[in-house]
Amino acid sequence: MLKRRYILLFLFSLQLLISCDEKTSGINFGPSRIVKPKDSNIVNVFPLRFEWEVYDKSISQVSTLRLFEAGENGQKGKIVLTKEIDRQSYFVLDTFKYGKTYHWDIVSRNQEGLVFNSPLSVFRTSNYRPRSVLINQPTDKQVIEPNQDYLNNGYTIKWTDKEKSNQKVLYELLIIKQHSFYDPGADTTRVVLDNTSYRYDKFKFGIPYTVLVKSRNQIDPLRFAFSLPVNFRIKDTIGDFNIQSPANNTLLYSKKVVEAKWNIPPATNPKKTRYNVYVQTFDPKGKVLLKDTLKAINTTAVSLSKFIRFSGRTVWHVRAYDEEEPHVYKETSKYSLSMISREYYEVDIINQIYKEMNGTSWDSKCSNWGTRFTNPSSFYGVSYNSVDGVITDIDLSSCGIKGGLSGKFVELEGLVSLNISQNHGLCKLPETMPGSLRRFSMISNNCSGGLPLEVGTYAGLEYLSLYANKYSGFVPPAFGTLKRLKQLDLRSNSGLTGYMDAFVCDNEKNNGLRVLISGTNLVSCSDRDK
Repeated sequence: MLKRRYILLFLFSLQLLISCDEKTSGINFGPSRIVKPKDSNIVNVFPLRFEWEVYDKSISQVSTLRLFEAGENGQKGKIVLTKEIDRQSYFVLDTFKYGKTYHWDIVSRNQEGLVFNSPLSVFRTSNYRPRSVLINQPTDKQVIEPNQDYLNNGYTIKWTDKEKSNQKVLYELLIIKQHSFYDPGADTTRVVLDNTSYRYDKFKFGIPYTVLVKSRNQIDPLRFAFSLPVNFRIKDTIGDFNIQSPANNTLLYSKKVVEAKWNIPPATNPKKTRYNVYVQTFDPKGKVLLKDTLKAINTTAVSLSKFIRFSGRTVWHVRAYDEEEPHVYKETSKYSLSMISREYYEVDIINQIYKEMNGTSWDSKCSNWGTRFTNPSSFYGVSYNSVDGVITDIDLSSCGIKGGLSGKFVELEGLVSLNISQNHGLCKLPETMPGSLRRFSMISNNCSGGLPLEVGTYAGLEYLSLYANKYSGFVPPAFGTLKRLKQLDLRSNSGLTGYMDAFVCDNEKNNGLRVLISGTNLVSCSDRDK
């Protein structure tokens, strides 16, 4: 019985001693394990990625990697690296001696302060030195200008192998896009060849690349090595380019078609280059009236007319980008266009009409159309709606005007009524009039020949008077297209003959059109149907 008590006391003392030693020395094999390089590995590839796993949640996220050179008899020798690793379970290292044995482990600590060591792992580096491969083109951190040769043929990677050997060598070229060489998820192109250059035509603008050459002896496959990695990129611009027209800060006096043009950026492939046009229009107080983006344009011109506003300022610029790499782009400076006020615009049209219709020969009562008034209502025979900023009525009767009407009348977008009566010889009409025009009078102008076909295009007309002229022939079908017409006055044109046009009669019957034909030889619609 006494002997048994001594044995139990000895075991208890031994357990207590072991427990104290663990807390003081901090050596425990526990919640971490080596993944690679594994024990007894022979390492041929550098740089080398160390990986481990910590599977106890109570362990701190900070681990310490320790690397030792082997001493005599292959035992753990002097320490060559101590590296704290935070929040990750790998580390990449490329400073090794060849033909050496190394030991390494991971030291971690739990929340109570206890230190744990992973099992010690041993690996050995290969005995040979790497082949002396050097990448000559591109150089490290080079930014390559994408000239025309590059666009047509791609870029050539070149390297040299300084080791003199009669044995045949193959080279594996690695072209790594966007990612670090050490990132296992890198987008890598691999090419195996037996020469020391390779032309690659799939580089993208602005994308960083890493290239690496691996040499391999075909007779002794274990004799291989990597060159130093070279990082470079194609210049991250597709070339400077500028706006050609219109010029910056242009002031527009009329609502003509405004086409923006720019040049093709240099060192780009026109087939793959697209353009976005960013446009904003502001009122005089700076409030945004319009904002739009014209996307994916494949030409170098675009119309800005729909963005132009009276008294407004339109600001725009162009972005050129590669269709395959949209995030690589180049932008022009911002350009500005301004439009005169609506009031000034109407005044300017009046002056242009006066000039085109030989206004200096008009009667004196109408001659102030050549004056640079600031208010349209100051002109003879002009009524101006200041609320909407448009000329609504023009009466140029008995002004001694001859020839034809100016095509500029179509630009008076608010014009409702136009009277050009009693101007002998004023007979030629423009092909178009503003859609707002409702009343048109051309009475006693001594016009002859057939009725003017141009009137058939004045689709908004409700009242049309060609009274007391010398027109002859029949009523053309074009008059029947005026669906809004309420009154057609053709009286006192004795040369007009024949049946009334069927379309005009349809309007008279269905739309309430009133046709006045006394003093002509026309057959009325009611008589036509008998």
